[in-house]
Amino acid sequence: MDDLYDSFTGRFEERKSQERTSYPHPPTVEEQKALNNAFPMEISADMISNVARRIRIDTSTGPDHVIMRIVKQKEVAAVLAVIDTIMLQWSYTPAKYRHYRTVLVPKGSNGKDRRPITICSVLRRVVKRVLDRYFKSFTSVSARQYGFTSSPGVHVASFIIGGCLQHAKTTKSDICVVMLDVKLVNRARSLLLEIGFHVNTGKSKAIVLQKGIQSSAPLDLGDGTIIPVSLPGEKNRYLGTTITDQPAFDHEIIIRSLTDSLEKLARSNLLHSDQKLNIINQFIWPQLIFPLQTAPLNTFPNGFLQAVDKVVRSTVKEIVRFPTDIPNSFFYAPRKFKSLGVMNAEKEGSFQHVNICFGLEKDGEPLVLVV
Repeated sequence: MDDLYDSFTGRFEERKSQERTSYPHPPTVEEQKALNNAFPMEISADMISNVARRIRIDTSTGPDHVIMRIVKQKEVAAVLAVIDTIMLQWSYTPAKYRHYRTVLVPKGSNGKDRRPITICSVLRRVVKRVLDRYFKSFTSVSARQYGFTSSPGVHVASFIIGGCLQHAKTTKSDICVVMLDVKLVNRARSLLLEIGFHVNTGKSKAIVLQKGIQSSAPLDLGDGTIIPVSLPGEKNRYLGTTITDQPAFDHEIIIRSLTDSLEKLARSNLLHSDQKLNIINQFIWPQLIFPLQTAPLNTFPNGFLQAVDKVVRSTVKEIVRFPTDIPNSFFYAPRKFKSLGVMNAEKEGSFQHVNICFGLEKDGEPLVLVV
């Protein structure tokens, strides 16, 4: 593990370009005025509106129960701009902005395994995004920092791995991709002092290609730690992506989950028909977007997207009680033409690939451009 750490440190570690040897005393009144004049911060209604426009209208409310639809109004944006500007000038945060709600969301089929999700007021979310944009104009972060940033970090990582595996298969060269389940323990090794890692070999996996062919020999890290190797055809999960010897599309799980969700929706007695149609586009269809973006198009089985469209059309007919001979174009035409506006999976499959390609190009990650 030490050799592995030293290898990656030498290639990717970046030292701070600016460091303070000492921290001065708090600024005087005159110095604070000079700083305020040098970095004026007055939040305008346009800044609030631009941020609110990019937040989904059906986003969850906070403890104050303020909905996003209200915040998107111009009159409300003007009032929020004044309040948030006063907050910055007085260094004061209202009590409503400091209240959070934490809920436990199940991570999987195991009811005991849950993930805590904390939600604050949408008013605070708006001002945080405004300040985030403003402060980023004065600061910069490392290009390797993917977490907690508004960048397609998961797509970048899976795209790089897929490109490396595909290059090794094409050139018949050697490559070893290790997906470690790493837990941080109390002893430290580097960064502040030292960082120690404990590798959970029960959950870790390695994909080894020798001369372009997948190997089944276990991987020895040199200190007695043995990492199991993925067998040919075995499916592994990495950042939500299914990987065999390349990023793959697990169509069986996806179609099973989609069918189950649609059946539960059609049988629900708690929703009206128009509400069920909105749920298909707003909540059920997004389940397919990430797998469609991460898997290569050539891994889609023949007729899969057509099968998805057929299942969705069948569910819509059951919800609205349509006759069986209604034309398919009626399902996909926009609602402004008095149609249903249901998503067309056969077209969206290609659109989502184009969309993520534009996103990766805009992100400008150099390693993506290399592979």
